[in-house]
Amino acid sequence: TGNARNVTYSLALTGLTGVDLTGQNLTIGPGTYREGDEIRLGFNLLNLGSEPTMGVPNFDLYIGPDPIRNSSQDISLSNAGSFSAQSALDANGSEYIFLLLNVPSGLMPGTAYIHLEIETQSDVNPANNVTSIPIQIAP
Repeated sequence: TGNARNVTYSLALTGLTGVDLTGQNLTIGPGTYREGDEIRLGFNLLNLGSEPTMGVPNFDLYIGPDPIRNSSQDISLSNAGSFSAQSALDANGSEYIFLLLNVPSGLMPGTAYIHLEIETQSDVNPANNVTSIPIQIAP
């Protein structure tokens, strides 16, 4: 016998104690891509946490048909395991990553998604370890 009210909140966690890696500003060169085409990809790898990373951070890149990373169908864009940053990241540190990759075979024409997945065992906020960007695939 009153008014019900539903409220949804989104929280952005900053200044966490520990390591908090994330990729931001993921970009690719403009245009439509075909199998074998070169992709120019860049992003900022950040440690939003209050402690330095223990060693060099690793990350993986995948491409697939869905906007959410799906390990059962996404194709790895790495030929030999994970990619690595150039150095360890200090607390609140960052590194700009730039890569040249090739569009793999087996993709359907239309919109696909490149997924950046940061690998870390000690991340205090793993919810921000995957980011994605659409890419147009031509027949």
